[in-house]
Amino acid sequence: MQHIFAFFCTSFLGAALGVNFPSNIQIGGLFPTQQSQEHAAFMFALSQFTEPPKLAPQIDIVNISDSFEMTYTCK
Repeated sequence: MQHIFAFFCTSFLGAALGVNFPSNIQIGGLFPTQQSQEHAAFMFALSQFTEPPKLAPQIDIVNISDSFEMTYTCK
């Protein structure tokens, strides 16, 4: 009962204040090459998600044997 009350209160508050979720959300991935299976799976998963908000891929190709490059890329 408390969960339902909290849901309705937050929904009402969001509607009253005009709070909207962003239409695009960036989601990132680090991959060793553009031809990797992980990269293909990531792109396939994003293509299957078509409901708002739209997920926009932010992809970086990095040398996985260079820890400095990976640390710098993640900042």
